[in-house]
Amino acid sequence: MVPSRIESADEAYTPLDGSDVLPILSWVCFLAALAARQLARLVPRDWRPYPWGVVTPIFVAAALAALGLLLALAARRWSARRRLAGPALAANGFVLALSALAALAAVWILRGHH
Repeated sequence: MVPSRIESADEAYTPLDGSDVLPILSWVCFLAALAARQLARLVPRDWRPYPWGVVTPIFVAAALAALGLLLALAARRWSARRRLAGPALAANGFVLALSALAALAAVWILRGHH
């Protein structure tokens, strides 16, 4: 009898359980944060007047990266797929840091400090 390939396969081919989805969701948040500019365009124009319309993509990216960071931290603690959570933690942390820097620069520029 030939052994089943699923029995001998590593964890990459096993079905996802509840907490195993956390690192995947963290990567989805990272990818969505990269598309923050396009996602911010979905916000109605009335909800993003001039000064805030400029920084809306920054805040969207920061919010998605923060959510991804929290999901990656939870995945490192509770998920069986911890190897996926480490790079997701770093990627979301990097996007969050850059978003914070961009938000500070945008607010500084919009307030008129030269």
